[in-house]
Amino acid sequence: MKNELQQASSSIVPANPTTVNQYGEKNVHIDHADNIHQTVNYNLTFIDRSPNGRRENVTQKINTDYYNLFVISGETFMHDHFLVPKDRALVKGTISDDLFERLATLTPEAIEEIKTFPALFASENTDYWGKTDPEQQTIYGLVREIRTQDNGIMIYYKDLNFIPQQKINEISFELGMGRPRAITSLNTTRWTIKKINLIEALTDAGISVLAPT
Repeated sequence: MKNELQQASSSIVPANPTTVNQYGEKNVHIDHADNIHQTVNYNLTFIDRSPNGRRENVTQKINTDYYNLFVISGETFMHDHFLVPKDRALVKGTISDDLFERLATLTPEAIEEIKTFPALFASENTDYWGKTDPEQQTIYGLVREIRTQDNGIMIYYKDLNFIPQQKINEISFELGMGRPRAITSLNTTRWTIKKINLIEALTDAGISVLAPT
């Protein structure tokens, strides 16, 4: 046998096109594609308080393609809301151009999309070069509401887990924050959005959080 590619005989190629039957809703069939990108949304159910103070199950759609990063100097996250300075929120140059054009306007449609991204909420590191107070915690959670005010942008959030901030420093590169042992996103007050699967990056680092399954 020659060590060369041989043309297949026409006798083994079907004369009639293949027929594919699909049943059910929201199916996708692709005959051929060089590259496929599909956003997968999940639903996450958790317990929260309603406006009347009652505890209730809440289901929120989660898009793991992106995540919100909030770093607010001096914020203790003692309440279910905090203020982001307008000049530090989704600033061009700290967020990709396509996300800036689509989301920085904070239209109702943009807000609804932002709310589907998981989030990290942190105060600034207490030190530089990838170090912070060992007691400092980063909150993993969800954005529940966004309101633009005269004095800034009010973010209402739901906390789901607490992560030692030093652990976040150690995987800053994997989270798109910059290299460890350098000045990173955790050293500057800002709100940005990263095109990174936060849940996957945390899981790979051995950090377990409440997440879709």
